Amino acid sequence: MRVGKASRVPIALVVVVDTSGSMSGERIALTKVTTKFVVNNLDKGDYYSLVQYNSSVSVEQPLVSMGTANVKNLESQISELTAGGGTDLCGGLVEGVRIASSSKSDNKVSAVLLLTDGHATTVKSPTAINAQVRKVLGNKAVSIFCFGFGSDHDAQLLKKISEDGAGSYYFIEKEADIDTSFGDCLGGLISVACQKMILSIEPLNGTTIKRVLGSKPPKKTVDSEKNLKADTPHPLKKKKISSSESDEDEDIKKSPTEPDHEKKLAEEKLLEEEQKKLELEEALPGKDSPEHLFLGDFYSEESRDIVFYIQLPKIEEPTPDFKVANISLHYYNVITEKYDKVSAQCFVRRSPEIPLIQTRDFSLDLQVNRLTAAAAMEEAQTKTDLNQAKQLVQTAITRLKSSISAADPFTQSLIEDLQEILGDMKDKTSFQKVAVAKMAWKGDAHMKQRAAGNAGISYQNKAKQKMQTKAKEYSKSKK
Repeated sequence: MRVGKASRVPIALVVVVDTSGSMSGERIALTKVTTKFVVNNLDKGDYYSLVQYNSSVSVEQPLVSMGTANVKNLESQISELTAGGGTDLCGGLVEGVRIASSSKSDNKVSAVLLLTDGHATTVKSPTAINAQVRKVLGNKAVSIFCFGFGSDHDAQLLKKISEDGAGSYYFIEKEADIDTSFGDCLGGLISVACQKMILSIEPLNGTTIKRVLGSKPPKKTVDSEKNLKADTPHPLKKKKISSSESDEDEDIKKSPTEPDHEKKLAEEKLLEEEQKKLELEEALPGKDSPEHLFLGDFYSEESRDIVFYIQLPKIEEPTPDFKVANISLHYYNVITEKYDKVSAQCFVRRSPEIPLIQTRDFSLDLQVNRLTAAAAMEEAQTKTDLNQAKQLVQTAITRLKSSISAADPFTQSLIEDLQEILGDMKDKTSFQKVAVAKMAWKGDAHMKQRAAGNAGISYQNKAKQKMQTKAKEYSKSKK
């Protein structure tokens, strides 16, 4: 599923900057340069606002149309930012969302860019923070993008905020990456082509959807359809099967007069089929899902690979065109300003006999590898035991290396990401300060198939690439 090139739609952008004491020096200097870059790359139809927070929150620039704003005055406001005080992250974020959601402009895309290098010192729980955000958000759709500088910020908090805010989390390990991270984010926002995308699958002819394996979408906004949610892929635990267990999905019909040896053969066959199913499940990340996936916004040229694990009913005769499902995609086209729908039908060629040797489709294998890597990162970052986290990442590396697409450049890039993270697990301090942030950052990019700065470069569209290059050039010109 791919979205083509789109025309530019106006955006409303609120930049929320952490000006606490730890942001002093090069960080606040580079943040100023990058924020000025953002201002200089907005169009006349866009809106902009600037909020700073430390121990308190201050609106430096209320939401203003770039068609009437004086860019030099906006740059002067940015230059006057100074670092000092605590980190009222919740207050700054809530104020930014309030400004973005209260906009009376006709902008179809609204976003908050939250920057911080530390931990929240007031409200610290992501649940409590997101509850306050939802309270001021109302029924407006505002995306939240979080940028964490250095090794001292709360990566999992920022990831959770951006996830619930239908945005992305950026880990800025080195100060020099600030400009490219901002450029990547801005390039995405100016290339939004579709919103409120909902993929619906209607299984047919006895087909059952057992798992949805990706991609993990951002959280739905309050005005989207209710109960449309995709589950997060995760490695499944192995399950032992005893001959006394029955298959809940298929029944073998037996007559009261069936001989004992035939009954035993049927039970053994049933056990063998069940074990094969569980072996397949063990090799794939995923868990039970509904038949509707909320995919959120799509940027131009973006694509998503949604992998399903399905169970088909038994057949007696070869069927060249067995109809598996009806598929439909509903979305809002921001260019035409209309709701659209596209539909398709899914068919498979079937045989009543299961081949003894089966090879997974190469393109499917690539996506299973992507999800395996992302799922390992997602689970490992939550571990308090360093060895358990290492084992999860190492197991994913081993699986990818033994896959049929192991030599493909894409799989190789996934392995490189996992090996880099494993290298950051040399001790508990490095794990907590670097590896966890990288796993939150890179795992999220791979799960969503959306670039976030230098994470997931293979998913980056041309608008992101172009804006990253412009950001680098702008930063160099200001040194």
